[in-house]
Amino acid sequence: MSPAPNAHASGGAALPKPPSDKQLDIPPGPFKSVQDGLALLIVALETAETAALAADSSDLHASIEKELQGCDETLLALRKLKRQYNVGDSQSEADQTPVNEETTKELEELREKLTSYTSTLNLLNANTVRSVLSDPRIVEHRTKLDDE
Repeated sequence: MSPAPNAHASGGAALPKPPSDKQLDIPPGPFKSVQDGLALLIVALETAETAALAADSSDLHASIEKELQGCDETLLALRKLKRQYNVGDSQSEADQTPVNEETTKELEELREKLTSYTSTLNLLNANTVRSVLSDPRIVEHRTKLDDE
């Protein structure tokens, strides 16, 4: 994943763009659970980007960047398997190279890694929301809104 900037309004550090769901569009079969894990990761990344914008925190940006580095390796391995097994948008399952047991295990490991990255990002997101909501400026603003 290239660190294409997604700069936010305050001019702080830019976040890399999340992988496009279309980059790894995979038909049903042994790759499907990995695609589902990838879809969840994309949602977590988009949420993290929004949370980072709200929090304007360089620590959060650093944590997200760390997770993205691990994601890069996993996505590269998945792309390699996708090419190796002839999996793609225009391929039917019949046109795909059959997946052996070793590859099935590798796909499961990739899915587990995606799940781990997603869980970590979701935890970061929850902590960020908690932090933003406890910010004295936000609390004061919410109190004013409640009084109106």
